[in-house]
Amino acid sequence: MEGRLTLAGDQVVREIAFDAAGRTAHVATMGGLFVVDGATLDVRARWSERPTASLSLAEPAGRLAALHLRPAGDALADRELGIPSTVTLQVYDLATGEPVAAAEVHGKPLRVALRSDGERIYVLDSNEARVSVYDGQARPLGEIDLAPDGDATFLCTDLALAPDGRTLAVVRRTGSSAALLVVEPRDPVVESRTRIEDLGGAPRARGVAYSVDGAALYLSSIGHLARYDADRPGAEWRDVGHQFSLVAASPDGRHVVMATPTFDEARGTGGLLVADADGNPLRVVELTGLSPYTLAIQP
Repeated sequence: MEGRLTLAGDQVVREIAFDAAGRTAHVATMGGLFVVDGATLDVRARWSERPTASLSLAEPAGRLAALHLRPAGDALADRELGIPSTVTLQVYDLATGEPVAAAEVHGKPLRVALRSDGERIYVLDSNEARVSVYDGQARPLGEIDLAPDGDATFLCTDLALAPDGRTLAVVRRTGSSAALLVVEPRDPVVESRTRIEDLGGAPRARGVAYSVDGAALYLSSIGHLARYDADRPGAEWRDVGHQFSLVAASPDGRHVVMATPTFDEARGTGGLLVADADGNPLRVVELTGLSPYTLAIQP
């Protein structure tokens, strides 16, 4: 470990994104949006003090999109008054940190994904089973229905955008089943196409990440890992033990990494699992003094 970012107890890290060179990391926390040194994790700047649930970089376009929650006191006051909660979709200039566009998003937005050209922003609502689509200036373009096959109550747990920006992947589940949704966004948005793949006995499916070349998807369930290939429908789940659920592909395309906040409960440690590109476990690392709730791999 080259560095460690130390935050207050209420500033839980929600998401991390490195630039292509690995020199800079942008960190979404419940204490704000930080820019940190990629090697030392020393804080360079704080772009926002608002709690930040998710972020996404579009380095070629020089943009960053973030989801900012209402400050704790304001959110509580709104609930007491019966006012629906809102989240701010904020677009930043990546070079200066200056806000360039914003929109108020209703519901319970969970993840944001920004296309590499900066011209499309996708926001996943965890409870409403929908993806809201915005242009690069945060103007709404429409919504993609993630429950076209029924009226059941779905929980959407993760969103991934393919490296070429042509497809989105969403993990959706109910109390007894799970599915992978592969979405082809179109213009206009109402013509977007959604393919639903039943994940069978993986009701606790949680995470999804594209491989570096976009040819495969890595799926996580509590203690399980699967690789899904578009030319080979279906996912074979591998039992990886413990409670590993977070998932990310390494930038070199050779490995996939999973994390768990609880590796050894008695010692209060977290852990990492490293697998090969096919999802076969290679080694496990115990993280003393760490309980990871997000996962990013430095280029």
